Amino acid sequence: MLSKNDIKYVRSLGQSKFREQFGCFIAEGSKLIAEFYSEGMTFERVYATLGHQLPAELDIQKVSPAELARISQLTNPQDALAIIPFKRLEAPKTADEIGDLVILCDRLQDPGNLGTIIRTADWFGVKHVICSLDTADPYAPKVVQATMGSLARVSVSKTDLGSFVQKMRALDCKHKVIASTLGGQSIYSSKMESQLMLVLGNESKGVRKELIGICDTEVTIPGFGGAESLNAAISAAIFMAEFRRINPRK
Repeated sequence: MLSKNDIKYVRSLGQSKFREQFGCFIAEGSKLIAEFYSEGMTFERVYATLGHQLPAELDIQKVSPAELARISQLTNPQDALAIIPFKRLEAPKTADEIGDLVILCDRLQDPGNLGTIIRTADWFGVKHVICSLDTADPYAPKVVQATMGSLARVSVSKTDLGSFVQKMRALDCKHKVIASTLGGQSIYSSKMESQLMLVLGNESKGVRKELIGICDTEVTIPGFGGAESLNAAISAAIFMAEFRRINPRK
């Protein structure tokens, strides 16, 4: 049976300030938890109902569906919930660390978008997603769920993006920096360099002007209908797919 303190603690991890305080995040569902386990992540606590499909090696505290619902962050609770310790990762310090393509997220606010971008980066072999300091918390429950376990394989860090770009240039980094904007050149006609930093902007405001100012160029995905813009995660997927089409992994 869960104590009141257990419930209070787990529920508190839904808030960023308590995730920072305790250094832990929540993952829900047997499939997601098993994915983190397979990548070697450690667990502080694991709660599960009867019929769960978690690895037998895990130390599991059995709870009732009603108890799990009390600590779940989901509208429709699943069969298990894990508390996983984390440490804030630092942005890469050298060009060699970041690989051929790196995604920079500028003040993205929607956790589902950020989580999907991380998952998509994993699919296309992107090692790093670097977020501005005012981007959504990568360990927020909705972000974690949307990554579907890719958070264990993609390094997600937060930093001042302008300073990061300038630092990489000072180190003679060869990556071209491109900003995704509505007024840029079509990605299908622009030269797709073999080493890129792609900057994705806020869902409604786009990339901030001062960051666009230090990018090498602006690019866009041409539209053919009446929609005002593309979803940020969809845009990221199209950019990454086009990059990999031209620059396949060897």
